Amino acid sequence: LRGEAWTAPTFLSSWVNYGAPYVQAGFYKDAWDRVHIRGLVKGESTATPSIFTLPVGYRPLTGTHIFIAISNDAFGRIDISTGGTLSLVIGSSVFVNLNGISFREAQ
Repeated sequence: LRGEAWTAPTFLSSWVNYGAPYVQAGFYKDAWDRVHIRGLVKGESTATPSIFTLPVGYRPLTGTHIFIAISNDAFGRIDISTGGTLSLVIGSSVFVNLNGISFREAQ
């Protein structure tokens, strides 16, 4: 029992998918209301840290959630706000791995 299909996000600013052969960014909610995020993305600069915004029904309820991400072969940090915005807080915009980000608390 998987839930729904992957949905491609609408990127903000200069953020885009990294490109082949890497998996494109996406999100879905499983049968237990857990939100899953995947993909390898890149941006022009860390001056525009907001990557994309999750729609209502896919956002954290109680405060900003913090996740560790691989960013240009080092550790980075992704925050997801209650408004649904995924932001690169620490790391490089050369590439950011979103694979493995998931949380259950969604509004």
